[in-house]
Amino acid sequence: MNIVNMIPIVDRWLQHMVMGKAPIGVAQIAKRHAKPVIAFSGCAAPDARRCNEHGIDAYFPILRQITTLPEAMEPDNVRQNLTDTAEQVFRLLRISTAQYLDNVRST
Repeated sequence: MNIVNMIPIVDRWLQHMVMGKAPIGVAQIAKRHAKPVIAFSGCAAPDARRCNEHGIDAYFPILRQITTLPEAMEPDNVRQNLTDTAEQVFRLLRISTAQYLDNVRST
């Protein structure tokens, strides 16, 4: 079962991203094919929820603690934060999928 087909990654989710930004374009294409979209970003501004109205089903900021911008942008930190966040998201998807399959099998 292929649950997630599109995973855009951006530096910061802002409401203005709905205008002409690649992740929203990717999401719109995915929606035409009935595919869910999960996105990861460095952080999410208060108005980031607007992205959900434009095809992003769920977004997850990867920063796990207060940090300086240079520390947040350090490639090793980005790699580790993205890896850790993605792992937790996909663990959640695995749980959800397992529960769904259990329900299907029991009916």
